Amino acid sequence: MQAEKTLLCVDDEVNTLSALKRLLRKEEVQIITAESGMAALELLKTQQVQLILTDFRMPGMNGIEFLKQAKQIAPHAVRVVLSGYADLKVLLDAVNEGEVYRFITKPWEDHQLLATLQQCFEYYQLLEDNRIMHQELIQLNLKLKNKIITDLAEKNSAKQIVDSLPEGLVAIDHNGLIQFVNPYAKKRYGERLDFKNSKKIEQLFNTETVDAIQIFMLSMDAVQELTVEIHGYQLLLLLYPQVKEGERSGCIIRLVEIS
Repeated sequence: MQAEKTLLCVDDEVNTLSALKRLLRKEEVQIITAESGMAALELLKTQQVQLILTDFRMPGMNGIEFLKQAKQIAPHAVRVVLSGYADLKVLLDAVNEGEVYRFITKPWEDHQLLATLQQCFEYYQLLEDNRIMHQELIQLNLKLKNKIITDLAEKNSAKQIVDSLPEGLVAIDHNGLIQFVNPYAKKRYGERLDFKNSKKIEQLFNTETVDAIQIFMLSMDAVQELTVEIHGYQLLLLLYPQVKEGERSGCIIRLVEIS
């Protein structure tokens, strides 16, 4: 098993917890224990675990009920139940509903239990690697999108941006005059921002936001983010510099909804 892995064992029988500790004492796994579902939920609030192994039949809160609540606190932890054959239908239903990844019958065979836990840790690592790759792809996509917008701005092709990108874009010159608003911005945000009757950014945004935009146009920042509230509706403004003949000539504002 991989080092720096944490296993939470939950069982109301102290002897069972002791047996699990003895079985896993040579494995590179940190083991924490709890004698009830409520105690285990409190542990999950302060400790990060990769694998939860719980008994099914426990007083007060059974293993499935515990895991449903544990999933809210530690959604990425792999969840496994120890149980007898009498509970098979309940466990199968829990597996089908996504609450439980595996179940292990009691009494267990030591080598089978160790193999199952190893598979569970490997499954966790696979999911974790996928989550990391997904986040990296999101960041890469954002960087590429930002680069496209900045490159087009540097080439003074703002008109091409507003015509081609399905996002809300507003371009202003260094004096704060609105040069253009793309069709997507008019359609998506026109009810909240008066593009039709506005000629300067002062007519779109409050004084604080306008000041921040003007400071950005005087700075050397590549991209800046601002959050504004308009009629109770939050927008994220991403500011990109417009460059003409090597000098800044205004900026492009990308409008992003905040859910």
